[in-house]
Amino acid sequence: TELPTFLHRYTEGNPLLVAQVLRALVDDGGLWYAGTRWEWRTLDQLQLPPACAQIVGRRIERLSPRAASIVAHAALLGRAFDTDLLVAAGAGEPTDIEGAVDEGVTAAVLVRAERHDGREYDFAHAVLADAARRAIPDRARADLHRRIARALELRTPTAVADIARHYHAAGDDTEAFRYAMLAADRAASVHA
Repeated sequence: TELPTFLHRYTEGNPLLVAQVLRALVDDGGLWYAGTRWEWRTLDQLQLPPACAQIVGRRIERLSPRAASIVAHAALLGRAFDTDLLVAAGAGEPTDIEGAVDEGVTAAVLVRAERHDGREYDFAHAVLADAARRAIPDRARADLHRRIARALELRTPTAVADIARHYHAAGDDTEAFRYAMLAADRAASVHA
């Protein structure tokens, strides 16, 4: 099930993309025929082939530096994000974020979500969110996750699983554990 999961994440079922990613995986040695059946690397070893990643990365590179930075912050929130949370997490001033989102929509990196009040957006494809996240230097990533966790604590304190995930990504094991336990308690009460 690892390969289908990987393929769906990066192709979303688009037959042309599936064929191209499979071809690139064969070329790069991530997928091979072992005489009687196809085999592949484990999911943690599978990576989008460099050629595919470069093509996707070009769309992010077309954004202005400020917009690319804000879009990278948004990618840490996930494929779907709320612009108010970006402001609360310190990604920029509301006008900067609005401009970056407009630029992202124009470049077909982002799409307006069809839910709620118009301040929610999605990445047009999961691969674009991954490319935007890769643009964040490792040394800055932990601090950004910490700021997101704190913003979530203030804005959406019931989002305990998300808060735990961001504290874990920030390297704050104490807070990650505390919120993970709250998430476990919530899940147990729902299923009780």
